[in-house]
Amino acid sequence: MKNKAPLFLLFITTAYVVYSFFRGYTDYNLSSVLTPLILLPFALVHGGIYCGTKKIIYFFILVFVVSVFYEGVSVSTGFPFGNYYYSERLGVKLFDVPLAIMPTYFSLGYVSWFISNVLSQQVFKEIESKFKVFIISIVASFIMTSWDLIMDPVNSLVKSLWSWTDNGVYFGVPLTNFSGWILCVFTFYLPFTFWCYKDKVHLKTKPSYGYLYLPSIIYITIMAKYILCFFFKEDVIVTLQSGRMFSTNEIYGTVVLIGFFTMLPIGVHSLYKIYTYSCPNELMIKKT
Repeated sequence: MKNKAPLFLLFITTAYVVYSFFRGYTDYNLSSVLTPLILLPFALVHGGIYCGTKKIIYFFILVFVVSVFYEGVSVSTGFPFGNYYYSERLGVKLFDVPLAIMPTYFSLGYVSWFISNVLSQQVFKEIESKFKVFIISIVASFIMTSWDLIMDPVNSLVKSLWSWTDNGVYFGVPLTNFSGWILCVFTFYLPFTFWCYKDKVHLKTKPSYGYLYLPSIIYITIMAKYILCFFFKEDVIVTLQSGRMFSTNEIYGTVVLIGFFTMLPIGVHSLYKIYTYSCPNELMIKKT
């Protein structure tokens, strides 16, 4: 089964790319709940190979608890993200927070964390210091928040999955949302990365079927989906609670522009890093 895991991951990645294409190119009303259902098994299996089954399950629990806490507190008090509330479109809620968003936190959280390890050149070697633990954690936090920078205006204003009552400057989204994201995800990245540091987590061999490339492909696909939305989705007018109006083309065009300077270079640079990677153990085998 372990030998087939990378092939399963390739299948999941392909399914996500196709799914994202249909969401971006067509007008089929595919539920946003499908995203975590597709990416959850990817993160569990990919993370199980990289850091072990026990650690990735604990990471899921840690992300669940931290995200429910911060989301629940913010929905009630406005801290740390801002003032907002969720619609009924995301299903069952816990403390007024849809359960469906927790697997998304975990899945994209793991993808961002793995990319941070790639950029820090830690995949094939142990994390060597506590300072590197901090760097991996903070870089992963910005990688994750870059996704929210693209996603939040679309999901709140175009798809009405949640509504902001703060009348923020970024299509209704307040700037506190993004500082809140940094705080939230850093809270679960730091202890998890420290645990991996203590247990000397790293890959000893290079898995097959493009294992290393797949998180970066998923990350880039998220951004590419919005390019398709910009070109192929019908342009309609959406309105904030304050009465301010925007066209959906304006929103998609803005997030695509931002994505070109955030998510795209992060994803492409991580792919390049992987391309230039050499597994130390494989080099030793070749020399002998």
